[in-house]
Amino acid sequence: MGIEMLKVPAQQHAVRASKQSVMGTSPTGSNSFANPNQLNPWLNVVRQDGMLLNSAPPQMRENEEVVLAAMGQNMKAWKFASEDLKTDPDFRLAAVKRVGHKLLAAWPELGEDRELVRSILHEHWDVLKYASDALRNDHILVVEALCSHGRALQYASDALRDDRDVFLLATEKSGGRAVQYASERVRGDVDIVYQAVARGFPQALEIASEELCDDRKIVAAAVSQQGGLLKYASKAAKKDKEIVLAALRQDPFALKHVAPSLRTDRDVLAAAGPEVLSPAERELLSHPPEQKNEQPSSTAESPQRTCPGVSFE
Repeated sequence: MGIEMLKVPAQQHAVRASKQSVMGTSPTGSNSFANPNQLNPWLNVVRQDGMLLNSAPPQMRENEEVVLAAMGQNMKAWKFASEDLKTDPDFRLAAVKRVGHKLLAAWPELGEDRELVRSILHEHWDVLKYASDALRNDHILVVEALCSHGRALQYASDALRDDRDVFLLATEKSGGRAVQYASERVRGDVDIVYQAVARGFPQALEIASEELCDDRKIVAAAVSQQGGLLKYASKAAKKDKEIVLAALRQDPFALKHVAPSLRTDRDVLAAAGPEVLSPAERELLSHPPEQKNEQPSSTAESPQRTCPGVSFE
């Protein structure tokens, strides 16, 4: 009987210690655990369902490890972190590293944090997508993002997408692909569009202004890289034999975009090749070119005409 009575206080102490562990305090009332190696029960809870952080005691909402574990399961659990953690720059950065930069979409306030956004830019240039309007209009931030990848221009403000210098940097860093994100005014700049094409992005012809689709230099540079882009050239360019031949050498199927006036040209048909020609076009190409009849020269000596009884002398 005496031994059983001694066991009761020990059992009660074990239960009390377990509750205190779940609450995040040791039996002495401190925020540290009696056994540092003991797994915090709340970690297991929030790893299963991060939103249960809402039911955690205040000590757990202040515990960075617990909150990050909850956010790892459900990024929206940030809402239940303590106010001190939410405003802590180190915690914010740790949260982004744990969850990913898409956390800024779930936690809009992060998109207003200039230093946080700037610290992420070099690894994730597309973080600008989640940044505030003010930061997407921040010249320094946008330029830094463009240095990582020119496609970041798509997330810049309208004003910066209309900035020629900003666009030229984007073109340099994207191999010309940034032209698709430029303003309408910039896409009508002949030098900029030509640079984009020359840097290996002939598709710039697709979005170039109507005037530039008639620019012989730009069209020739584009179709020599991707013949099918003849589709976007002006009617005049589709009649230009030199441009057409350049397109056909790159892509014989560009023949379908050639002006009708050149569809009977033997050089054009030969450049396309019989595989893409219609039966009528193959028939035309199979026959030798017609020889033009030579007219006798007016200075050539006329044959001697004779007529009985008539003298021509």
